Amino acid sequence: MLFIDPFNYTEESLKATVVHEYHHSVLLASGFFQENKQTLLDWVLIEGKAEAFAKTLYPQYESYWLEPLSPETGAKVWGFIEKKSKTPFRDEDLETLYLGSVEEGFPELSNYRVGYQILVKLLEEFPDLTIEEWTYMDSEEIVKKSKAESLFEGE
Repeated sequence: MLFIDPFNYTEESLKATVVHEYHHSVLLASGFFQENKQTLLDWVLIEGKAEAFAKTLYPQYESYWLEPLSPETGAKVWGFIEKKSKTPFRDEDLETLYLGSVEEGFPELSNYRVGYQILVKLLEEFPDLTIEEWTYMDSEEIVKKSKAESLFEGE
């Protein structure tokens, strides 16, 4: 189900949203993303993968949640993701990234921003990867190949 604000959408945003959600549907239906085995990093990268897919189909589409985080904020968010990904997944941690946190210093949709930044870096490092290859690539492999840590070193 997709809710549309009739005063705040464009044809391009609707198209990008539909393909983003389509990517989720294909990935989740494949069984790749096992319900009881995911980490916070997996949930962050599932959003990054969907955004990268949408951007592949609609490269002109711009949205504020694709803007990179500053190095300082990125380092805080990345530290949170790394720490929380070593423990069993909790919905509250994903909610903190999604809604943002004044206490933690995270803007809203940090999970989308970081996930997308990592996918962009991966595709810069490995431009010949197919959509299928990076869609089904393991999260740890994506982090390693993209050198994600270098994106979030802070100032």
